[in-house]
Amino acid sequence: MAPVILYDLPSKGRCACWSLNPWKTRMALNYKNIQYETQWLEYPDVAPTLRAAGLAPNEGGPEVTAYTIPTVKFPDGTYVMESFKIAQEIEKRYSSAPPLRLDHPVVAQIIAVIPTIQKPLSAVLIPRVPRVLLNDKSVPYFQETRKVRFGMSLDEYEKEKGGDAAWVAAKQPIENLAALLRQTKTADGPYFLGSEGEQPLQPLWTLCLVHLASRIADWGTVSYADFIVASLLHFVKLLGPELYDRFVTHDKAFDDLYQACAKWLERDDH
Repeated sequence: MAPVILYDLPSKGRCACWSLNPWKTRMALNYKNIQYETQWLEYPDVAPTLRAAGLAPNEGGPEVTAYTIPTVKFPDGTYVMESFKIAQEIEKRYSSAPPLRLDHPVVAQIIAVIPTIQKPLSAVLIPRVPRVLLNDKSVPYFQETRKVRFGMSLDEYEKEKGGDAAWVAAKQPIENLAALLRQTKTADGPYFLGSEGEQPLQPLWTLCLVHLASRIADWGTVSYADFIVASLLHFVKLLGPELYDRFVTHDKAFDDLYQACAKWLERDDH
């Protein structure tokens, strides 16, 4: 069977995944151990490539980007755009792999909370993207499209809206996310669902069952909710370790979650 194709945005230097939205998809694929390959697209190539493949554009008004990353091509030739729609399709097609728990209420809650953090911090984070992460081919596209979005250049946006004031504005939303992480746990553990659903294992008869045991434990704890937050944290860390440190200072649980998800962040360049 042909592998899944993940369309992703390359970084400069060592070509690797950096953007939080494709990271949600990549983490889900890594977690479910699904065979996939990455096709890297610079920003100016995204729309022409996906349009040529026959994809319909994203629905919405003029503020909605018509063609976006991540996009996935499944082995039967079906294309899906948008990270949550991709997660739903992955869950449907690979139901025998450990579940993403997409139907758990915390997933919808986190999807609602994350933009309240991104909005005030955008003036801190977004201007760094072309400086730190993008190849030369993508820089003009990114700068021009964000100038239209924010009504000013990225340098002006960073100067006027960034700095300590942005972090002050983000403080309460970040604390709301930390509270959600604490409130949804039903047992100990770093994930949003704690150790919910873990089942006691019978004595292991062979070494191969050790791996099975770890997978069963994961089935009961990990969810797509964790991947949403870990993707944001990873994006912040790539833009600057000092930004990550400032974020996780709000609550140690953020760093605990990030470290617990590290194994699904390892595969980032193919």
